[in-house]
Amino acid sequence: MISREFLRRVFFRDRTVSVSLIVALLAQGVTWILVLWRGLPLAGSATIPLHYTIYFGIDLIGPWYYLFFLPSFGLASLLVNTVLLTVGYERYRTMSYVLGGATAFLMLMVLGGTVSTLVLNQ
Repeated sequence: MISREFLRRVFFRDRTVSVSLIVALLAQGVTWILVLWRGLPLAGSATIPLHYTIYFGIDLIGPWYYLFFLPSFGLASLLVNTVLLTVGYERYRTMSYVLGGATAFLMLMVLGGTVSTLVLNQ
């Protein structure tokens, strides 16, 4: 069980962990807000383009609710990585730093992919 003292020591005193998780949470929140704001109006469409390359053009088409898969993957990754970070913090502090930074980077990539998909559908 994770105690309040442990959470206070890990998340509020260790600046590296707290900054990386705050960046990840902000990116995840912005991703969900964008998908709900710009993606839900596409609900009337039967299919929408989901991926575009400069070589082949639109190469993936699917139903509108596939827009939620990327933010859902990001949320699941954020939860799993945060649990792993807190469990391994005492013994593997460097691993926790790397995992926190990788989580923030992953959430920024999910945000970028979501923005690209939403721009493709305008």
